[in-house]
Amino acid sequence: MVLIGVARYDHAADYPPLPSVTANIDQLYEVLGDDVLGRLGPALLPPLHSPRREEIVDTVGRAAEEAESLLLCYFSGHGQLVEEESGPGRLHLQPREASATEAGLLGIRYAELRDLLCRTRAERVVLILDCCFSGNARLEPLRAEVPFALVTSSRPLGRQDAGDGRGPTPFTAALLDILREGTGSPDGGPVTVAALRAPLRQRAGRDAAAAPADSDPDDWQPYVGFQNGAEDTVLSQAIATPPPPAARRPLPAWPATAWRLIREHPARALLVAAGAALAGTGLLALGDAIGGALHPPPPDCPVPLELRILTSPEYERPLARVLETFEGSAAAREAIGGRPAGCRQLNAFVYAAPDGDAARALGRSAAWAEPERTCAADASADAAGQECAQPLRDIGPRPDVWLPSSSIALRGTADAVDGAESAAYPGEPVTVATSPAVVLLPGEPPGGLRRSGEPLERLLEAAGEQDLTVLRARPAASAAALLHGMTAGPGGIQDVPLPPADDAALLCSLARPAGGGPATPAPALLVAERTAVDLVRAERRPACLSGAAGAPLDQLTWDQRYRAYYPGDVPPLDLTFVPVHWEHAAADDAERREAIGRLGAWLGSAEGMRALGAQGFRDPRDERRALIEAPPLNHEAFVTAPALPRLLAPDEAAAAGYLAAEESRQGPRDVVFVVDVSSGSYAREAQYAALLRTAIGVLGPEDGYAVLATPGGGADPVRTVRGLAPYDGADGVRTAIDALAPVERHAPITPALEAGLALLTPEPDAAETDRGRLVVLITDDEDSAGRLDGPADAAPPVAVVSYGSLGCEHLYNRMLIASGALCFDGSGSPGAALAGTLRGLTAPWEP
Repeated sequence: MVLIGVARYDHAADYPPLPSVTANIDQLYEVLGDDVLGRLGPALLPPLHSPRREEIVDTVGRAAEEAESLLLCYFSGHGQLVEEESGPGRLHLQPREASATEAGLLGIRYAELRDLLCRTRAERVVLILDCCFSGNARLEPLRAEVPFALVTSSRPLGRQDAGDGRGPTPFTAALLDILREGTGSPDGGPVTVAALRAPLRQRAGRDAAAAPADSDPDDWQPYVGFQNGAEDTVLSQAIATPPPPAARRPLPAWPATAWRLIREHPARALLVAAGAALAGTGLLALGDAIGGALHPPPPDCPVPLELRILTSPEYERPLARVLETFEGSAAAREAIGGRPAGCRQLNAFVYAAPDGDAARALGRSAAWAEPERTCAADASADAAGQECAQPLRDIGPRPDVWLPSSSIALRGTADAVDGAESAAYPGEPVTVATSPAVVLLPGEPPGGLRRSGEPLERLLEAAGEQDLTVLRARPAASAAALLHGMTAGPGGIQDVPLPPADDAALLCSLARPAGGGPATPAPALLVAERTAVDLVRAERRPACLSGAAGAPLDQLTWDQRYRAYYPGDVPPLDLTFVPVHWEHAAADDAERREAIGRLGAWLGSAEGMRALGAQGFRDPRDERRALIEAPPLNHEAFVTAPALPRLLAPDEAAAAGYLAAEESRQGPRDVVFVVDVSSGSYAREAQYAALLRTAIGVLGPEDGYAVLATPGGGADPVRTVRGLAPYDGADGVRTAIDALAPVERHAPITPALEAGLALLTPEPDAAETDRGRLVVLITDDEDSAGRLDGPADAAPPVAVVSYGSLGCEHLYNRMLIASGALCFDGSGSPGAALAGTLRGLTAPWEP
């Protein structure tokens, strides 16, 4: 068990002291280790008092390795929301050295902590968070195979009372009372995770009702969630006699306080609710808040249904906001199936994968449903030296709804999902919104060029006349890139050697940290109009373009540099709602189908259309129409009502033919893998081996690859495990991987990376190569330091796979990104992302 309490911060002006946190972890240590009440005993680790980031990560990692039965982790301290490249603000737990300006750089992402815990051998995992914004953890999907429980102290976007400093915080005080005294449940059983829900909610309601009428209405509000059978995890052996029934039920935190405000201060209640809505704090609209106060949920509500919505990376954040509106709608609040009325019925989780990757995963849906069985039977993958398909790892949980950015993605799955081996049954697709394909040109418009209706060829010529590089994402992953490319024809768009993985990555490729080198002309971009909103509207810009993730930018005024031009011959993207049902579905399948139907109907309603319009989508009945009077498209960069012809997306055969032609045009590739085998890093041997098998498996007989290990023997920075030679099948891949072994020495990352670059850098007088080139660095960042030197113009591009705690936010990786490198975070699915990058790798070219 790991108890983490950060009561003191080095930057007290940013994060004031939290003396109650010390009482939290000290008293929890006593209760959970008690010989009579507790069940952890010798598994208890000493509490971490105001630890630094490194100590937290190391202790949790060690506990995850050593735990056998139950792995419990508790955090209390400051929590902060940090805007990231996609999705809503992500919860970061702040260690002692954190500051407000480096909350994302030094803080520990909830997802990072969750994934570290879930790599355990323990039978069950319980994570308890007592901090501001802890409720935002429940907005992120659980991608754990182990039984996992999450207990949080606040609602999403909610701050909370830090306590009086003399005892525990209110949430932990209630938790301690339950662990000491039992739940008082009629069955007289011990305290399990599921049994925490009712008494915690009742205690929160009592605290809210007892608070002064003029107090902050943002009281603590608990959440208890679990999956894979974690609900019956025993936390304490305390058993208490149930109390006599109360005269009336207490109201939960926010509705109770709202009701008190309405009753005693009606005018103030209106001002508070209206002000919260205008400030964008994430509270429900005024009518919803008053309705929740008049009809409070009963205290024994079941866990809300988790509705899983899969979409493309560039749409993850806007659709998360649309789904937040849906969760507060009357359609989502009405009782589903046999669930009690008045309870929260569902939570909508939005996660992302490129349309092409999602389509391939649905085409092999049996691997999604039963990965162990299909992996064992996937002899073709093993023969090619690849890993078998693992969508649960590479994409996420099985989706209930798929919202691809374009219906063109659906055509690749039609035959596969009708096959005998399919476990997925997609329903009838429905277009819910559209977004025109656009060409973004920086600076002043070229003379005589119309903003809409010009053919794509003319717009590309205009970019060439201004000596602009034209950028798009990989056509296999981006519907916008595919539709533009099919209009231009094979070879009609000259891609850069290392195209961005998807449209979200395309935007982030424009960011350069300050001091990263001389400013380069802004490129022309081939994207969808909705994606352009995130570039030109400052209030919607992803963190990678705003510096919020700790990487300050050069002085680039993105909202003034780009204008959208609407080609008259490129079909628009049609956001498509696809319900997905699964063979051998869970017991809640009927409720899930009802919730899916409600979401689909709501998206097509006036309320849903307004929510989509507020995020920059257009009306599917008329692509020229905005959905509300003042949408994000009301900006000089866009044309409010462009003259767009009605064009249908091309069919599957045409799309497949175009992608095949583009792949054949790419030519052979040479890839050098530089692997950090220092003992600490190569403890991830299984992960590194899986990554190498997946990536090398993309290569063919005309491609070559090498494997270098760092550190080498003696004082050498590298050891050549496999020299640069043609791909030689699965046996060669296994031989290279088996030759890797840990070395008890620090890895000289910079010299090793320079050795990999030198292996692929041509001599100054050599003829220009027609082979795609890439150096891949695989490391845990522990030894990443220094600065690369070398001929930047001739050097091949670099991709970093980071398994470190900071991931791509590590300073060394940020410097590489500033020079044009790609970076994949080890906590995600780097094997799939790297394999996609290799598929799109092309030979260098002169713009």
